[in-house]
Amino acid sequence: MRLHHLGITAFGPFAAECEVDLEELSSSGLFLIQGPTGAGKTSVLDAICFALYAALPGARSGARSNLRSDHAAEGAVPQVRLEFTAGGRRFLIVRSPEFQRPKKRGTGTTKVQASVVLEERVDGEWVNRGTRNDEVAQVVQDVVGMGLEQFVKVVLLPQGDFAAFLRASPEDRRTVLAKLFDTSRFTDIEAWLADRRRDLAAGLAESRAELGRHLAQVDTAVELLDLDDTGAESEAAAAELPLALPDWGSLPRPAVAAALTGLESAVTQHAGAALASRSLAEDRHEAADVAWHAGRRTLELQEAAARAGAELEALEAARPAYDAAADTVAAARRAAVVSGHLKAADDATAVLATTSGEVLDRAAPLAELLSRQPDGEGLVQGNGLPDLSAVEALAAGLRAAGEPLDRAGTVAEELARLHREAEAHEADAAARDEAAAGVATQVVAAGEAVTRAEEALAGLRGQAAVVDATQAQVERLTRTHRLSAEQDLARPRLASLEAELATARAATLQAREEAVSLRERRLEGMAGELAAALADGQQCPVCGACEHPSPATRGDLVTSEQVAAAERAVTDAGATETLRAGEVAALAGAVAARDEELAGVDATTEELADELARARGALDEAMAAATGLAAAETRVEARRRDLEGLRTRQGELTAQRDTARALASGARERLLEVTARVRALQAEHDAVCPCATASPDTAAADEGDVTLEGRLGAHQALVAGVDALARAVRAHAAAAATAAAATARLEESLRANDFTDVAAAREASVPEDHVRELEARLRELDRRRDQAQARLADPEVVAARDAAVPDLDRLTHERDAAGRALGAARDRHTLAERASSQLRQLHTAVRAVLDRLGPAEDEAALVQELAECVAGTSTNNALRMRLSSYVLAARLEEVTLLANERLRTMSDGRYALEYTDALAARGARSGLGLRVRDAWTGLPRDTSTLSGGEAFMASLALALGLGDAVKAEAGGLDLQTLFVDEGFGTLDEDSLEQVMAVLDGLREGGRAVGIVSHVAELRQRIPVQLRVTKTQRGSELAVRIEDAPAA
Repeated sequence: MRLHHLGITAFGPFAAECEVDLEELSSSGLFLIQGPTGAGKTSVLDAICFALYAALPGARSGARSNLRSDHAAEGAVPQVRLEFTAGGRRFLIVRSPEFQRPKKRGTGTTKVQASVVLEERVDGEWVNRGTRNDEVAQVVQDVVGMGLEQFVKVVLLPQGDFAAFLRASPEDRRTVLAKLFDTSRFTDIEAWLADRRRDLAAGLAESRAELGRHLAQVDTAVELLDLDDTGAESEAAAAELPLALPDWGSLPRPAVAAALTGLESAVTQHAGAALASRSLAEDRHEAADVAWHAGRRTLELQEAAARAGAELEALEAARPAYDAAADTVAAARRAAVVSGHLKAADDATAVLATTSGEVLDRAAPLAELLSRQPDGEGLVQGNGLPDLSAVEALAAGLRAAGEPLDRAGTVAEELARLHREAEAHEADAAARDEAAAGVATQVVAAGEAVTRAEEALAGLRGQAAVVDATQAQVERLTRTHRLSAEQDLARPRLASLEAELATARAATLQAREEAVSLRERRLEGMAGELAAALADGQQCPVCGACEHPSPATRGDLVTSEQVAAAERAVTDAGATETLRAGEVAALAGAVAARDEELAGVDATTEELADELARARGALDEAMAAATGLAAAETRVEARRRDLEGLRTRQGELTAQRDTARALASGARERLLEVTARVRALQAEHDAVCPCATASPDTAAADEGDVTLEGRLGAHQALVAGVDALARAVRAHAAAAATAAAATARLEESLRANDFTDVAAAREASVPEDHVRELEARLRELDRRRDQAQARLADPEVVAARDAAVPDLDRLTHERDAAGRALGAARDRHTLAERASSQLRQLHTAVRAVLDRLGPAEDEAALVQELAECVAGTSTNNALRMRLSSYVLAARLEEVTLLANERLRTMSDGRYALEYTDALAARGARSGLGLRVRDAWTGLPRDTSTLSGGEAFMASLALALGLGDAVKAEAGGLDLQTLFVDEGFGTLDEDSLEQVMAVLDGLREGGRAVGIVSHVAELRQRIPVQLRVTKTQRGSELAVRIEDAPAA
């Protein structure tokens, strides 16, 4: 794998876009990533890991949710771009983390989801290979061949992690190795055996519990049996042996089945004895039940015979009442036949009386008229009622005499119409006259409204003429007021900024003086600093002498960091001074420009505001007048049209009034003519009609209405009375005929039903409800007599009367005793059969459990032994090593061999790492121990005894060896780019030379090695560098290639 190009934007400490040509850095095979502490050297490696795996390594993995640079501009999108080659294929991966951006609308932020794009270079073109995190991760895993943990250990070589690995316990070392080497198939075996052991143990516990439950159910089934009373009458029960429950817990497993078989046989024998007892009890109960039913039946028949005899005696005693009721019913039935004719005769007689009275009532008001007829005496018959033909003739004469009045009534309708028409025309004329007077008033008011509208229109035209001038005045005052208000705010601000500027200048001067003082003290103390580093026999770096008789003393030491801090303070103070000076200049220029524009204005801001308010009020009035001008003109035209319309309406109403008066006069003239015709028709009627008794009322006849209506009503009432009398006479004649026929039919029915007269028939008549009640009573007595006679004639009753009275109490007691004995026998038999059935089922279940237990216990013992062995907890595992640890031990041994190839070079052959499987103290897990052998003493010792520089060399060698082992594990992946992170500051000059020789050796075969360090010596030794510079605006990256150091 080789890295070609890295791009970083708004990521970690890097705010701006940074591009790193890794090809250029790798050209010499060895390059340095250097910069001050906190500048972001490790963040460069974090960016590479994030681009490949969307995560950060080690302890920094928790910072993944906040990867966007705090120094970046507000709209900047965090992004990492990495171009690399792996497996002969060239890829470009562009990845952005999740981050928060400001909302486009409103306040606050919104979350932007993480994104990734993976492209591959194919035939000179970039081809998309994925935009989803899962598919990109799969491609990276396939081509790189390593996960994040392996990549960090193999490519980045973090020395701090390997120093910890060097001194770790065997168990912690196993955790690290397990992440780098694939031991999943061995850990799967460990997990499978542990799971299998738990499953088998759970299965054994379940089987044993199941066996215990079955045996407990056997005990319960046997204990529920009633062994004390199986029926003394049963021979099987007499021969039965008592049942004894075995102690199952004390029996060996083979004896459990035999004991269960014996117990099942004994219970089966007990069930047979219980069945025999039940059969005997059933026979006895059946015999007692038959005897009880027979006795009860005999007693019931004897009691029924006694009741039947008593019933017949009571019926014979009530025979006279029976015969009387029968005679009453027969007479009532004959009277019911006559009752219809009797009711018809009574109804006809009542109708005849009613019609006779009605004739007399109708004739009474007409008595005088009837008496004045030429043959008045002939109208009345012998019964005192009028003759029908005479009354009908009188009615016909009256109708003929009323014809003139009918014609007068028709003319009267025209008379009423003319009267209404004359009144309507007169009322219309009055209304038109009143309306014309009202319109005249409106004409006057409308003329006055036109005058007022014309005057208002003239006023609005005068106001609208000054709109433009007022508008210009408002605009001028608005700008003047704004400038004055701005000046009021700017002058205090200018004074404040000038004070801040003076303060900033004083601060800059003070910072410069402090920086100068520190530089002078630094120069003065440099001789003492050099002298403090001198040693006897060592050359002076200034004069080259090896003797130092009078070294300079070390006074007040000022470090370069203090000088740099003071210089930064000068820079910051100068920047603040420049900023304040610019603000003062800008504000002073604005104030001067406004003063020039406000020249000649003497009013204050408040006075200008009042004047502007008045001008705006005048403008509003003028604008309102201009806006209302068109409406006012429209109103004037409308008022003029209204006035003209009212004048026209006034003329129309006057003409309509005159027309109505003429129509009313004509109607009155026609009314007089019609009144004369009505009077003539009245006179014609009075001359021939008998209803006329006096001459017309002259005073009331002027209009003709009252006299005519009265005459017509009186004539019509007289005609109606005569017609009603005729109808009453006809109804009386019909009623008389009906009464005669009904009387004849009644007399014939009385003779046919043996009644002497109507009184006898009425006496024999009884209400129908009472007759039906008597008939029902007679039928019931007949039924009771027949039923009692049939009961006494029943052969079974005859036999029961001859038999003795049974003792039913004794029979009941015997039957109940036999029933209780039968119930007890059935319960005993049911319990015995149930126990026998349960024992058969439980016997089968127990045998099945016993058949499973043996093989399961053997397998559980074997699996437990294997699981404890591979887990390192068995006494047979002397090293207490897991199976996976055993495999990793081989890998660790291989790693130590690879590491020693470089450690011997770094330590000049003194040190070599050794793998050890010695037992750990206090029973801790073992098998992954490391120690270092010192060639100078020939003895091994613990890695914790190494000094800082020795531990760094051992850790670096271990990291390189582990990287080679992991590379081989990953299929011999060719790693062309490696990074070594920190740790060089602990080496002395010789050790550094030896380590650099080893790192130079890594460049063989075209590999490039990048060293992350801030050690000054390395800056002199490695000319190709990636410099990381930190500023207040964020860190920056730059590639520098210096001249190679002289040999």
